[in-house]
Amino acid sequence: MSHTIDPTPLINDPAREAVDPMRGYSYQILRSVEAWLGLGDGEILVLEGAEDLDQIGPGHAVTEQVKDTAGTGNLTLRSANALSAIGHFWAHKLRNPGVALQFRYLTTSGVGQERGEGLNLSLPGIDAWEAIRRAPTTAASVEHAGRIKAYLATCDVLPQSLRDFLAAASVEAFIADLVQPFAWITGQPDVSELQGRIEARLIELGDRKHIGAAAAAGALAPLYLAAWSNATLHDRPPLRRGDLLRIFEEAGTAKVSGDVLVDLIRQATGHPPGRASVTHGDLAVTMPPRAPKRRFARPELEAAIAKAVTAGVAQIHGSTGTGKTMLAAAAEPSTVGWIDLRDLPPAAALARLRAAVAHVESRETKTTIVIDDLDPGDDPRSFLPVLQQLSGSLAASGGGLLVTSAHRLPPRLAGAIGLDEPSTFTAPFFNDTEIASYFIAGGCPPGDAENWSKIVHASTSGHPQLVDARLSALQQQNWPMPAITEWVAPTAEMVDVRVEARRMVAALPQDQREMLYRASLVMGRISRKRLIAVGQIAPEIAEPGMTIDRLTGPWLEVTDTSDLRASPLLSGIGVATLGQRWSEDMHAAIAWAWLSDPTLSPGDVATLLMHAALSKQMGPLVRLLPSLLDAAPGVWQEIGDTAGIFWMFGVDDGYDTPFSTAIDRAVFRILQLRIAAAGRTSEAPGIIRRALKEANERADGDVAADFFDFQFLWQVMQLGVVTGDIKAAVDIGVRLRRAAERVKAGIASLDADPVIPDIFSELASVFAMTLLPSLSGMADFRALLDIVEELGPDDRRFILGGSSGEHDAPAMILDTVWVGEDQRSDRDWKALAVELERAFALALQSDLPVFADSAAARLVRTLDQDLNDAAAALTAADKALEELGRQPRLLARQSEGSLPARRNGRLARHLQRDPADIPHVGVLSRGNLA
Repeated sequence: MSHTIDPTPLINDPAREAVDPMRGYSYQILRSVEAWLGLGDGEILVLEGAEDLDQIGPGHAVTEQVKDTAGTGNLTLRSANALSAIGHFWAHKLRNPGVALQFRYLTTSGVGQERGEGLNLSLPGIDAWEAIRRAPTTAASVEHAGRIKAYLATCDVLPQSLRDFLAAASVEAFIADLVQPFAWITGQPDVSELQGRIEARLIELGDRKHIGAAAAAGALAPLYLAAWSNATLHDRPPLRRGDLLRIFEEAGTAKVSGDVLVDLIRQATGHPPGRASVTHGDLAVTMPPRAPKRRFARPELEAAIAKAVTAGVAQIHGSTGTGKTMLAAAAEPSTVGWIDLRDLPPAAALARLRAAVAHVESRETKTTIVIDDLDPGDDPRSFLPVLQQLSGSLAASGGGLLVTSAHRLPPRLAGAIGLDEPSTFTAPFFNDTEIASYFIAGGCPPGDAENWSKIVHASTSGHPQLVDARLSALQQQNWPMPAITEWVAPTAEMVDVRVEARRMVAALPQDQREMLYRASLVMGRISRKRLIAVGQIAPEIAEPGMTIDRLTGPWLEVTDTSDLRASPLLSGIGVATLGQRWSEDMHAAIAWAWLSDPTLSPGDVATLLMHAALSKQMGPLVRLLPSLLDAAPGVWQEIGDTAGIFWMFGVDDGYDTPFSTAIDRAVFRILQLRIAAAGRTSEAPGIIRRALKEANERADGDVAADFFDFQFLWQVMQLGVVTGDIKAAVDIGVRLRRAAERVKAGIASLDADPVIPDIFSELASVFAMTLLPSLSGMADFRALLDIVEELGPDDRRFILGGSSGEHDAPAMILDTVWVGEDQRSDRDWKALAVELERAFALALQSDLPVFADSAAARLVRTLDQDLNDAAAALTAADKALEELGRQPRLLARQSEGSLPARRNGRLARHLQRDPADIPHVGVLSRGNLA
């Protein structure tokens, strides 16, 4: 036996390794790709120009030096690299007069503190330089600039012309000519983090261009190669944004990555796709929401509410942001079950309430339930039974019920659950005395509290959430003195709480404003992890976690599951401020950010669908499709409850879906069909009709669209939503076969590992089973044969169960027809015998030996048993055996057992001949005449 020995690398001289330089070059090219991504219209990118990369536009230029030097220590103004960069910048200025030139020194190194004499600063020189750039006219900046200027004038490594300038120039000229145009960009991410950042930007660009995430991120490789090739050419052309878009779109022409298509095939064959899982939704009854960091307690009102709940039923009502939820939680602080109905459609709300009834009835102890944010709508009758059942179960255990809602409950609903007027409470607004007390508790100097309370009450009308938001803003400003302009009486428009909310948001710092604009687009609740991912969407919010913490309370509410939810007062603020185009792009990016947590609930699927509709692209739902289709029936029932609105999108003539691309529409139709099948099966035919119409109008040659067409038809077949209509069922089958042929051709181009499971060889047999519910007897069978006779040979073979002999699909079709006819009071065995003989002939003509075999056996049995015509049965058997024997492709099968004697011995003896004498017996020898 031979043994293979692994090769061993040669012993080398570590001093000659070029690992660090190669890493530096790689970092420079990655940074070049990132800059390329950021080019504006009319700008060019020159690699290895004045510096590592130059970004040049009309009348301006930014030249950048890139250093991956984190492993060599921190950067200071004494570093050789720093002084060299300053000298290079000065030389570029002299060579390019009249150009508004900026210099960026970008490094992975951090900032260090200078040592020694000559630069006496209280902070690192690099930090002082950047502070001067941010505020060039402050006293501290002028002082620091003077010291840096004096130090640089003594550095012999700098060009003489620069030192002459430093000796003669004023501090102000030094700041304007050298400090402000020169930026130190320190502490940049390493190679892997930079690559991840670029890939994220490519994915966002792909979303806008309807290119899948994997294909978009995969564009980094060809872009990197193009940048490297450009940088190594002596006669290199500048790079433009159009060059990048061309390379990017070439890399993403498939639009859907191969692994998604492979997973779809795996899902269809029962192989788990192994991606993000979709699990059952949140519990119907949870714990109360976490108390905010601060709140204004109302002990008397809270005690009165608690007393009313103890007596049976109570309600708190009030407009958006008046604190109903926290008031309810304070009134019932413990031993309470919480049902959050905010943002739920009626079907999902009813499902959660029914689950709550089961929860209460399963417990033997006293239970109090809070239904938070009940919205019975214009017609509350659908809520009446379940609320009546819930209140009755609670009363039986000695528990209570507390309901919060925007309005008083309708009299009929209130009467059904036993709610009376004394137990109905209004969530109160603040008066100015309460605001003053609240502000003092929040740190406001007592001497200013009265003035601020009057100002804030005038502008907010005492609305609790706006008062709290104003308190938060004033705290961040360290409680400034009230200005005279604050006393201006608000206009009538300012009384509208949403207008006032927008005014207050506009006064927040930039990062907080941006986070709220994004959060205002989020549908329903969102985990903190996902909201951080939303904050990291380009352009990134610097510290999204800290920003979220500052906004939690006044603008971001904490829910019963510790998720976050934007205040309703923020509704529409993002799109109103930043526009529709921004809104669509951000909805798409939020949908991708949602996948930062791969475990999804049915409510998350509804959220993703809504973001997809508003962004007009299916985005991550394409990636999730295999796992979604693999979800359990119970999960799909919950998805149907929470996302039920989508069954009606773009179904009726004259109404379209929001999606413009073929793939997006095809994926949406698959999910729409599953949603309808979970609760509104009567709508499935309309969805199928519209989806098939869109497929007919689609241009040929889109492999990914063919995959999704196939998957849609596969779902139609699996769900059994087309029954009782033979023509429609056959049409689905024909389409399925043709789509499968296109998909098989496309699979060959996929680089898949492991091998894709084969579903196509048995597809005809599987489809044939779906015909069974539509075959209730001879008349349906006749209709099937009428339709099949008009089809081409390939379609005909597919519809009648294929040519494989491994499954009994043809036999099951014919047995189903026979059973259906037998159950009829007006059985017509003669007509059935005629159709069976016709089916036998059609099967022979179509090269369907298995179907012919089954049809012959069923014909003989019908003639012998149902019509009691043994002679005709024998004649039919002889003819069948003769015809089947002339089929050259048929192989004689081993007999599976002899037939018992029948009353007609000759027939039995004829059918029990030695199989070696019968070229093809098939089903005829399986006891079908027994």
